[in-house]
Amino acid sequence: MDETRNATESEQLITLGRTALERLLPHRGNALLIDTVDIFKSGHLGFGYLDLAAEHHSQHVFVGHFPPPRSPVMPGHWLIEFASLTCAALFTVSSGTPITDTTGMRIVGLDGCRFHSEVLPGMILCCTATLMKQKKGFVIFSADITRIVDGESVRVCQINRLTGAIVQG
Repeated sequence: MDETRNATESEQLITLGRTALERLLPHRGNALLIDTVDIFKSGHLGFGYLDLAAEHHSQHVFVGHFPPPRSPVMPGHWLIEFASLTCAALFTVSSGTPITDTTGMRIVGLDGCRFHSEVLPGMILCCTATLMKQKKGFVIFSADITRIVDGESVRVCQINRLTGAIVQG
């Protein structure tokens, strides 16, 4: 389902698909590097999902990065973008403010980023984003990206601190 779906009260989750994300984020087409996001209604924790088997991602994410005969590998900056979009979706739901050209949040800092394993075509990624604190016009997140391999999570990238500046027109 590609529209907003409210989970049962016991789950306390809001799920947003690509269409709903396009209403909250200014990203379109290949720049919307996230398929769905689950956000707890408390607004402090969210999970972004990216299916790299989907043709709209696999065509541009891997092109030219370790070309044949080696398997292509997802560049690290795309992982950071995926984490940033997950955090941005978490911000919009927790604040009720969509991100536009004049309002919302802009990523202004990244600290403690570490890559742990490669991402190959066809993998499914999950980004766990946590809103750690918000004060004085800034919001601070942590993010942890894992890939799902044979039903198990393998850490791909860890970001200790992703800082966003709050923009209010």
